[in-house]
Amino acid sequence: MAMARRFAQAASRLVLALESRFMPGGSHRVAVIDVGTNSARLLVADVVDGRVAPVERRRTVTRLGRGVDLCGRLAAEAI
Repeated sequence: MAMARRFAQAASRLVLALESRFMPGGSHRVAVIDVGTNSARLLVADVVDGRVAPVERRRTVTRLGRGVDLCGRLAAEAI
């Protein structure tokens, strides 16, 4: 749960909020994506009174940043 909370807090700085759907009782469902240099993460969660309850969490290793130090570009094969 701590990881989900940190991930949700980072959402305001690092990820794109795709959807927010209001649900009964003042809660809402959000989906966020974090695209990093080596992986992409998806979190779908219900937020109730500031608490994050993950519904779905996925992570895919992309290796977009492989070799970026040498050439300054994302790895074409990873895109």
